[in-house]
Amino acid sequence: NIRKDGVGHVFRKQGNAAIDLVVSANCRQVSADGNTIVGDGPPDSFGPFRWTSATGATRVGELGNMITSVNGSGSIIAVNTVGSAYLYTLPNMGMTTLIPPAGADLAILDMDESGAIVIGDATPKSGSQPSAAIWTAATGTRYLADILSAASVDTKGWGNLRVYAISGDGRVVAGYGTNAQGQTEGFRCVLP
Repeated sequence: NIRKDGVGHVFRKQGNAAIDLVVSANCRQVSADGNTIVGDGPPDSFGPFRWTSATGATRVGELGNMITSVNGSGSIIAVNTVGSAYLYTLPNMGMTTLIPPAGADLAILDMDESGAIVIGDATPKSGSQPSAAIWTAATGTRYLADILSAASVDTKGWGNLRVYAISGDGRVVAGYGTNAQGQTEGFRCVLP
């Protein structure tokens, strides 16, 4: 995001030139092939968008939604609203609602290259701390701690697990948590 003439703009570099994409917008992520850019603008203007050189900027979802991720080919876009999370699949903008764990809200933070594995935060409606969650179409949304426990991975002493990044192949996540000494510590986890 670059400010030009006092107004926020999103640019894409093409060769030695910068192409002005969307005025007053925030770029959130770029597809692995570099051909799709997703982001959002002020709720009272353009809102969440997907940009390609073929289509320009097109709105995705409703005003007030926030785009957080795009898969490697740019064909699946993750969108958060207050308490809910969705995947939009192109070209027809089919929508998949990601169901959070019981009693929680879900927010998507990233997805693997294919868009088949989605990571984020599940926040209990009781007001407790958010916890790392992973969604797939086959399993639905599960807490990372439960996935690791089911695979007999010892996480004794760890708490408040959060994940922020997932590898392209969906096998490795990275985040942070509270270790047994009560300190915040980053981690890398190979998923079982």
